[in-house]
Amino acid sequence: MSSLFFLIVSVAFLASVLTMPLGQAKEPGPGFMPLLLSLLMVPISGGLTVKAFVRPGPAVGEPLEKGAGKRIILLVVGLALYCGLLPVVGFLVLTVIFEAIFLKVLGVPRWRTIWIVALAATAGASLVFEVWLLVPFPRGLWWPQ
Repeated sequence: MSSLFFLIVSVAFLASVLTMPLGQAKEPGPGFMPLLLSLLMVPISGGLTVKAFVRPGPAVGEPLEKGAGKRIILLVVGLALYCGLLPVVGFLVLTVIFEAIFLKVLGVPRWRTIWIVALAATAGASLVFEVWLLVPFPRGLWWPQ
C-alpha cells in the first residue's frame, strides 16, 4: 500500500511547510514552492489511496519491457554525471543537453521534438527559479557570475 505511505509523507511535508514563511507572489519566501508541491502531493496521494481501498487490484505489476533495465541504468548514470558536471558546464547548457539525451533514451523519436521540449523546459525552469524566485543556478566556468 505505497499510496498510503505517500499520503502520510505528503501530509507530514505539508505540516512542516506551514511553519515556513510563505512570502508573497512577487517576493516568495522559502516555504512558497514547497507549499505548491505539497498542495499537489496531498490530493494525488489521497486519490491513489482511496482508489486502492475502493478497487483493490492484484499486487502484480506488468513485467518490464526489453531494454528497460538498460535505460534505467543510463538515466541514473546520466543524472550522476549531470550533478558532477553542473558547476563546470552550467545550468542552461548542461540542462538542455541532459534533457535531450534523456528524451532520446526514453524513446522520443523525433530530434525536432526533443530539442523543442529540452529548450522549453530549460527556459521555463530558468524563468521560474532564476527570474521569478531569484534562485541562482551554476553558470559554469566560462560564464561570469
